[in-house]
Amino acid sequence: MVLHSPQLAAREAITASGLRHNEVAAYLGIDASKLSKSLSGVRRFSQTELERLAELTGVDAEALRPSPKNVTATPNPRQSGEEFARRRRKIVDTAWPLFTSRGYQAVTIADIARNAGISTSAVHYYFHSKNEIFIATLDRCSEQAAGRRAFVSEIADPAERLLTFASVTLDGSDESFQEWTTWAQFWASSASFEDAKRATAVAYARWQKQMHSIIDDGMATGRFTGGDPDAMINAITAMIDGLGVRMLAGVLTPAAAKEAVTAYLNTWITQPDAKELVSAAPQAKENYAR
Repeated sequence: MVLHSPQLAAREAITASGLRHNEVAAYLGIDASKLSKSLSGVRRFSQTELERLAELTGVDAEALRPSPKNVTATPNPRQSGEEFARRRRKIVDTAWPLFTSRGYQAVTIADIARNAGISTSAVHYYFHSKNEIFIATLDRCSEQAAGRRAFVSEIADPAERLLTFASVTLDGSDESFQEWTTWAQFWASSASFEDAKRATAVAYARWQKQMHSIIDDGMATGRFTGGDPDAMINAITAMIDGLGVRMLAGVLTPAAAKEAVTAYLNTWITQPDAKELVSAAPQAKENYAR
């Protein structure tokens, strides 16, 4: 056991991060010569500098303080998975509303860094490009949507479960509009960019996993017509996507979108007394946005 010096730990953390010394110095608020002296042991890092270095590299701050440690235990931010993932998540959560409110082209790395309260160098450490952040927002989007629909699994009747699933997706909440905006941006990108196409496929897989549990149960109990779950899922998905786009464009109100999807889903439900969230009968014209 030996004394683990802050300068040694700092050198290892910076090397593992792949950041240039001038980028690290700028983030710490010191010039490059002071950083060089601190890394060589001529100058001591201040407590604030160590904390900012830990924030930048993803290393736990305790790893940069003097303490008895085994010299083989080197702090590698790319191996500290939980903390590294948390910092990436913060950047994605910051970037997501910027992309949905301004559009991909209008958002810069500097915008994301400023809103996250970190430097552009720190953003570039966790993500190689703005596009990589953008791709990560779709996973965050589908994760949020799945979480909002999670309670649906507790509904015993598969017909009611399906109606509720669709209702939540088209509920007109701020979260719903954020999700539909994200989907629309990725649909527009998927035709030209392979990474966007792959991300869209992964997100759809999460959606279909939830749908399959409902459709399989409904077909097994005779609550749904037809015998091909995949065909039913594809048809319902296309219907919900179309209504979501019309709602996002302001052509339909959420109430009208929910009415339309309920009427459509009831064509798949066998029993006439199936519970409905809203009436399938035509509603007043005020349901349709002008």
